[in-house]
Amino acid sequence: MTKCKIWFLCLLQILFLSGCMDGNDPENREYIITLGVDVAEDGFAFSFVPAKTRTTDTTLLKANGTTLAEGIATLDQENPRKTELGQLKMLVFSQDVLTSDSGYMHLLAELERSQDISGNVMLLATEDLASDCLQAILESDGETGLFLWDFYENTAGDVAVTWGEDLDGFLIALEEQRDSAILPKIATTDGNLSLGGGLLLQNHEYVTTLDVDSALGYAFLREEADGAVLVTTIPQNTQESIPVDTISTKTEEIPLSLRIMKNTTSYVMQTIGDTLYCTIVIDATGNLLGSGTQESFTEEGRLQLEQAFATRIKEEVTHTIEVAQDAGAVESIGIGAAIRRKYPDFDLEQDAWQLTLSVAVDVEDFGRIR
Repeated sequence: MTKCKIWFLCLLQILFLSGCMDGNDPENREYIITLGVDVAEDGFAFSFVPAKTRTTDTTLLKANGTTLAEGIATLDQENPRKTELGQLKMLVFSQDVLTSDSGYMHLLAELERSQDISGNVMLLATEDLASDCLQAILESDGETGLFLWDFYENTAGDVAVTWGEDLDGFLIALEEQRDSAILPKIATTDGNLSLGGGLLLQNHEYVTTLDVDSALGYAFLREEADGAVLVTTIPQNTQESIPVDTISTKTEEIPLSLRIMKNTTSYVMQTIGDTLYCTIVIDATGNLLGSGTQESFTEEGRLQLEQAFATRIKEEVTHTIEVAQDAGAVESIGIGAAIRRKYPDFDLEQDAWQLTLSVAVDVEDFGRIR
């Protein structure tokens, strides 16, 4: 090898080394895991939970801006580390953000256009301050809030009053449901976090909140009620001894629980004159929890039990629909989108329609007599 080639290789190695030295060390970057958005006096108040890349405790970072980009630029001026959103897992909106006056539409468009934010980012909403939720996340997790991400990845599907909604799914729902959707709810009580229910948006505006009970009915409409536990009572005859060696028969209400293993939901529709008649058909299968009753193993008892749980489901779904109707937000629970798959021009607000529910339950496992 000639001396020229040797010198050339040496210079090339130096160039590669200098490139590494000039690169951004991961420890000099702030990788944001959870982002919270509240309303500020002028724009938004952003809260950031970064990944733990140092031995010191993770602290909540805050910055204001009329846009997310401005908020990040402000944070970068105050923080020695460069803010990175490529690892973002969770985004929490406060209720006050979900209004047109806040500039929410512009913020949503910015999130949609962002090359840094993944469409798989999980969205949550809170009636509290988003910053309070993020602080509670830090205190619960101790580091990043990744436990929430783990919950939605591994557990939420088994808890019928919670569901996950990512950015892409939310945008699709808004398009299909005429700017209406539901964001899963997160809340803080005395610093403790709770998940369940959701915030309803109609025409991009917050209108009302689904509580945990209402969310169960919504889970059946979404075909996501797997894991739900329903409780109902059925009458059972019992015998007791009374004086003079006689036996008295009395009826007691026996509480029974059913775990839903699967549910399907379909829509049967027809038009008569100018009115659309829509029947929501819900079929559910489940297993009886605990000990069954002797009556449950008879044909009559099985039918009675299945009818009792079908009535219970119908009550839950009816309640959910009534909550949405009272708020003028039926579109947000997906009924309008389902109808438009068959009648593309149908308008829930303008056209005449009537809704009925048909629910059937199949109990596969009746527990054990003990």
